[in-house]
Amino acid sequence: MGRRRQDHWAKRAKTEHYRARSAYKLMQIDDKYKLLRPQMRVLDLGCAPGSWLQVAAQRVGPQGLVIGLDLNPVEPVAINVVTITADALGDLKEIESIERLPERFDIVLSDMAPNTSGIKDADHYRSMELAQVALDQAWRRGAVGSSLVIKIFQGPDIQQFIKQVKSRYKRVSALRPETTRKVSREIFIIGRERRSETIAVG
Repeated sequence: MGRRRQDHWAKRAKTEHYRARSAYKLMQIDDKYKLLRPQMRVLDLGCAPGSWLQVAAQRVGPQGLVIGLDLNPVEPVAINVVTITADALGDLKEIESIERLPERFDIVLSDMAPNTSGIKDADHYRSMELAQVALDQAWRRGAVGSSLVIKIFQGPDIQQFIKQVKSRYKRVSALRPETTRKVSREIFIIGRERRSETIAVG
């Protein structure tokens, strides 16, 4: 049954011209929390192969702007999407070189994940490192009142991470979308209403 459901999402992605089944994860998150709106400015970290870019571009519309960053080159997505080939672990100077760069983003997305080793704790801690990078970028580049979505592998430190997100966002939730593979340990942390810089962070 699980395999058939996975095949369903993969087949649906192909039929509907999405680059990966992960598009439906973002759709389900957004359908629940109403994060993406017309004219928004979006930063997508770990954007390859581009399925989240596709969803974000559709939902923010032609007056919105989506900037995607990944270590791997990404094929063009839409007129309102700019992609950068760079490492999110760096200082992201490439982002500052973009002509249309907004001063702040309305939402930061991260579907970043480490290359898995099969060792649960090791994979969890690598995932934690990437989640921390995404959270720090969201704090640095997100507007007051903005949102974030971060993928993380479940493990012993996840509650501490959620506590940190709560120190920076007024409303914090965790969601495992229906489209997530049964064997996957991933979960998505959603932060809404980013606090002001005057608020102390953990």
